[in-house]
Amino acid sequence: MQCPKCGSVSTQRLEMAYLAGTSDVSARSHTVDVGSIGGALGVGGAITKTTGVSQSALAQRAAPPQRKSIKWPVVLIVVSLFGLGEPKAIVGVVIWVTIGAYWLSRIVKYNSMEWSQLHQVWLRSWMCQRCGEVYQVP
Repeated sequence: MQCPKCGSVSTQRLEMAYLAGTSDVSARSHTVDVGSIGGALGVGGAITKTTGVSQSALAQRAAPPQRKSIKWPVVLIVVSLFGLGEPKAIVGVVIWVTIGAYWLSRIVKYNSMEWSQLHQVWLRSWMCQRCGEVYQVP
């Protein structure tokens, strides 16, 4: 591929730039300590585990579009439903469940329609390693 901006042939698909600069991190450590307080001896220990993702700045720039999470609208709906036991709260429950359902429907619509189109564009996108131009190939 040749960059349409600077003409360089040093180009890379966004997907490859993202994958090359992204790695999973998993670390585990063990700690043991001995101490004394007021003449009493004690031993303690701990195990810690760290997990996550490490990304280069290039991988962050080349990241694919993200789907939207349905977690918060579902939490809103479920928490609102706890008010059904209170006769005085029924109007509030209906309002909050309606808001949550609308929010959820917007997210589902985005994830099923808009996100898939954005993802297809991302799959066809290339980045110039000389000038940084991002462009699509049909």
